[in-house]
Amino acid sequence: IIQRKQNFLQQEADAQAQRRDAAKQKQRAFKKDLSDFISNEELEIKLTRKEKQEIPSYIADPTVELKNGNKISQLQSDLFEALNDKEKVLKLAKMLRSNFDFSEFIQDEKTKNIKKLQGTVRKGNRINRSSQPKERKSLADMLD
Repeated sequence: IIQRKQNFLQQEADAQAQRRDAAKQKQRAFKKDLSDFISNEELEIKLTRKEKQEIPSYIADPTVELKNGNKISQLQSDLFEALNDKEKVLKLAKMLRSNFDFSEFIQDEKTKNIKKLQGTVRKGNRINRSSQPKERKSLADMLD
């Protein structure tokens, strides 16, 4: 009976190790496919070279440890965090519902910037185009 119990425990440990190895292999394959997709495809979204290197790890590598000991990717962690913020949930829902059509978000930003600029102009505030203030010259100095 003891021998059978030991055999069973050994088989269970081996099966668990195989499941872990299979999960790691699947995760590596997913990350490689994602990296290949990012580097080989003409994407609608612009990514910098640094983003192309970092995003596959951000999506696929289980780097965040949960309280129960399980690990998840940084993307999953950020999604869980975002789902606790009502405004982020609303934005995420709007993006998903519009199938990631960002044109409305871009238009909203343009509208905000235009309204801000109009408010500045109405108040008579000057828009300083340079980072350093210019010396003011009197009209008499300019005529000399």
